[in-house]
Amino acid sequence: LKDEASIKANGYFYNYEAAFGVELTDDNFMTLENIQGICPKGWHIPTRSEYFVLFGNSNSKDGSGETGIQTDQNALFWDAAANYATIAKANAAGFNFVCSGAVANGKYSVRICTESICSNTDCLGKNSMTYLMTSTANKKTPSAYQMFAGMTTFTSVNSHGKLSIAYSNHSNGLQVRCIKNQ
Repeated sequence: LKDEASIKANGYFYNYEAAFGVELTDDNFMTLENIQGICPKGWHIPTRSEYFVLFGNSNSKDGSGETGIQTDQNALFWDAAANYATIAKANAAGFNFVCSGAVANGKYSVRICTESICSNTDCLGKNSMTYLMTSTANKKTPSAYQMFAGMTTFTSVNSHGKLSIAYSNHSNGLQVRCIKNQ
C-alpha cells in the first residue's frame, strides 16, 4: 500500500523494527514494552495491557503465565449485547477505528467485510483483518519474534467487529496508535 489513496484512507503500516526504531534481537525484543519509537515525545506505542483495558479479550496467553482466553467485561469498549468489545463502542468513545487491514508475509490482507459477516456499515467493503501494534513481546519462534497486537475479527458470530488481543510476527505491517505517557 504505497499509493496516495490507500495511505490517505488507511494511514501507513509499520513493521515492529520501523515503528520501534531498533533492530529486534534475542537480547532486546522482550525489553521494549512502552517504547516511544515513532511516537511523538511524551507518547509511546501501546502495551498489551493498555489494549486489554480497552478490549477486555485476549485469545493468547501472555508472558506472565496467563493461559487460555482472558476476558474482562468491564473493558471500556465491551458491548454487553455482543458479549465482546466492538468497533462501534470504540468509535463511540472517540477511538476512530479504521478497517485498514495489515500486511503479513509481504502481502496485503484481502479478506473483505461482506454483509454475511459484517453488520458494521463503516467496515463493509473494507478489510476485515486489521491489527494494531503493541510494544509487548509474546515469544520467539524459529523464524520470527512474535509481538502482541490488537486484532479485529468479523464472522457471522462476531459481525459487529470483535476487538481482541492476538499476536503478529515482527515483520508484518500494522497500524500504529500512540498513547500519551502518564
